Amino acid sequence: MIYFLYGPDTYRSWQKLSAIKEKYLNTSKGDTDLLMLEGNGLTLTQFKIQCQTKPLLSGRRLIIINDLLTNGSRELCQGVADGLSKLDNDNILIFYERGLPDRRSALFKALDRPKQAQFFDNLNGPVLWQQIESMSSQLEAKLSRQAIQYLASIIGSDLYRLENELQKIALYQNMDKSPAITEPALIDIELINLLVAGLPETKIFDLTDAFGQRQGERGQAILNNLTSENSDLTYSLLPLL
Repeated sequence: MIYFLYGPDTYRSWQKLSAIKEKYLNTSKGDTDLLMLEGNGLTLTQFKIQCQTKPLLSGRRLIIINDLLTNGSRELCQGVADGLSKLDNDNILIFYERGLPDRRSALFKALDRPKQAQFFDNLNGPVLWQQIESMSSQLEAKLSRQAIQYLASIIGSDLYRLENELQKIALYQNMDKSPAITEPALIDIELINLLVAGLPETKIFDLTDAFGQRQGERGQAILNNLTSENSDLTYSLLPLL
């Protein structure tokens, strides 16, 4: 069995990888037959030996190869591509790439197949809002719809930072929760501005980036926030619009 996990959104791809590992460990006898390999420095001979080695305690070995397409040698990648169909199906192989490897390579084409490959692109728009809502629910943070969209507009698709900020929001929201209050008030945009770290310079960069990519809704949200915080910024921002 082969998995190919890749893409710029390493937050979600790492979650997927962790879920596969957890499922494997829960159904095997410990981690004796779990192996992590790094593409950098790995040779084709080493790869073949590990793939041909039989499991000691479990029914299958789980072999995770990190960044093979990105950091592996040309000889290694071509050799793996040539022999991929001959690999022992008794093992579980996960090719994990932190980013987007060269789609033109023979190995990428061999791995990028339905039910085998999963691409994790950066989220944006309504899909990103849904992700923030899901993360908020898991952390027991309750945000208004406007606050979710605003948080997405100032942080973007960096889910690691979003998780960190949502943890702070959840802590703030629940630290003074009275037993008599069963449902805390929703976090609004004003509290987002209070709780979320963000320098004006960073927001201005985000603003120019949003308009440069023709993301009008995101850009307008950032602009409204900047000018509401400091009316003097309106004139200095005019050349950027």
